[in-house]
Amino acid sequence: YAGGYDVQIAKKSADGLNRRLVIKQVDWDGLIPSVQNGLIDLIIAGMSPTDERKLDIDFTNAYYTSEHVVLISTTSAYANVTSVSGFAGATFIGQTGTLYASIVAAMDSSVNKGVDKATVPEIVADIQAGIVDGTVLELPVATGLAAANSDLKIIQFAEGQGFTQLADTDEEGNSIIRDIVASDRDVAIGIAKNRTT
Repeated sequence: YAGGYDVQIAKKSADGLNRRLVIKQVDWDGLIPSVQNGLIDLIIAGMSPTDERKLDIDFTNAYYTSEHVVLISTTSAYANVTSVSGFAGATFIGQTGTLYASIVAAMDSSVNKGVDKATVPEIVADIQAGIVDGTVLELPVATGLAAANSDLKIIQFAEGQGFTQLADTDEEGNSIIRDIVASDRDVAIGIAKNRTT
């Protein structure tokens, strides 16, 4: 099964190009190598066109601007938090290799960081089991999960109360914390370098 807003973008793109759509399930860490090696033609998976990723693949113009939210258990002690600063003492994890994990890594030191997971379903299982309190996701992903799991809820933040920083590396490869910029919220289609067709 494949669903979500990225699949809808893929379907509309295929229809517009009069192409047959074949969806392949690839682990997040395998997406860029798969498009580089020709195993897949496009990455349509909520990927932000970061400077680091642009070294390896090209991107289309953004097709979506994301909003980063928290997915949390409805019974969590943090279920009614209205600001990122309210998560002191909570345990968060992200999805390995994603902007979500970078945002979690940059959360205040009063927030405990668990071990990131490879997939969102693994993260959801940890939230539901009470192993962690929450995670950071894009709103459409969180919306689908909350709709399918009545024990989960989304926390959206008012202007100035949400996420403002993420963990990154500088030009020398040093770990840094930097401000989230508009392009970090962009989502685009990834394609192989210099591909013309």
